[in-house]
Amino acid sequence: MKIAIMQPYFLPYIGYFELMRQVDLFVFLSDVQYIRQGWVNRNRIRSHQQPFQYLTVPVQAAARTTKIQDMRIRPGWLPRHLKMLQHEYGKYPDCAKILEFYETLDFFEQISCLAQHTVRWVAERFKFPCQIVSSADISTSVRARRLVDICHHFNADTYVNLPGGRSLYSQAEFGDVRLQFMPPTAYENKLSILDLLITEPARCQAWLERFVPEPQDAA
Repeated sequence: MKIAIMQPYFLPYIGYFELMRQVDLFVFLSDVQYIRQGWVNRNRIRSHQQPFQYLTVPVQAAARTTKIQDMRIRPGWLPRHLKMLQHEYGKYPDCAKILEFYETLDFFEQISCLAQHTVRWVAERFKFPCQIVSSADISTSVRARRLVDICHHFNADTYVNLPGGRSLYSQAEFGDVRLQFMPPTAYENKLSILDLLITEPARCQAWLERFVPEPQDAA
């Protein structure tokens, strides 16, 4: 069984979903420290004046050691997002449908739940076959080996990671679990998947439904 383990990102770029398509089980890593200015609570969309702009969900002040699953959202963020999206994408036919979904996000109080919900929504939209779970529901004893322990918990034989993981992980760390890395995405759009869902929905769907080559083994 192939497994991927990623922090829950807010409406991530297409490479995140390419990874999901490669695996049988996708695990949200939500019980680790929240990193400020990362992708858990923000992503990028296009801008008329600049190459991109950030779409950020503000979070409440918390200790640096606070876990992702415990970070709470500051209320009142939704109207600004809707205004930004309408301004940048209002001319596209699919914008109205995306805004309808977006208006349902206001009731979330924790950023982990919100981010996971947006990823699940995209996965369901494209009918991804993988099972999706959260690490918050998995109890393991060795914190330094969290990823390996999760792989063993589900009896996974292969751990698949994005290409950036090459600088972080080695096969020796994973032992009997085969370590693989995705090749860099060839899709030229590195903005939030939201941008593609609005501006190129058919092309985005065809891209994610295409045959994806096997990920590369760890060196």
